Amino acid sequence: MRGVAGYLVNHLDGLHGDGGQAYDYILAANGLFVRAEKLGLGGVPLLRATVRVAEAQVRGLAPIQERLELPQGKASELCWHSFLAVAAQQASNEVYGAVCWRDGAYHMVTPEQEAGGAHVEYQAVADTVVDMHSHGYMGAWFSTTDNQDDAGFRISIVVGRMDMLVWEVEARVTVYGYTGKVYVGDIFG
Repeated sequence: MRGVAGYLVNHLDGLHGDGGQAYDYILAANGLFVRAEKLGLGGVPLLRATVRVAEAQVRGLAPIQERLELPQGKASELCWHSFLAVAAQQASNEVYGAVCWRDGAYHMVTPEQEAGGAHVEYQAVADTVVDMHSHGYMGAWFSTTDNQDDAGFRISIVVGRMDMLVWEVEARVTVYGYTGKVYVGDIFG
């Protein structure tokens, strides 16, 4: 029976080892990585990511690179701009939105939520590919609460400094506690 985590080695002739049910650790020439794939309803692949856990030089192995893949393609810029419009309307409070895969397309969803200037509470949305929330007038950074919420496998975006002419944006992919930097242009197009 396969465990939750798998353990692979990236030899010069390819990956060897036993894959896990949820994610795989991969030892490569340039360090230790974690890789996962998120499937939606009906087994539709929604997200694949490889994130570096630790940098190292391991002789005799092949290197790999950090990677983010959206197998269904990038989400529409309309999803991104729809979230920004909702966040701008309520700039003094935090706002949550999710980009979900439903009926063969991405959709921007803003579930019912309780929000204030430094918090937002909401119900999780099925088949979420991207979690987004605003920090209102505060900076864009991932708080301790965000780190706890992002312990699974997801793309997360924080928008802040909404009282300024140019807002701050931070984006990352989290693979079961390990994070990698991503850019909004990697997600929306």
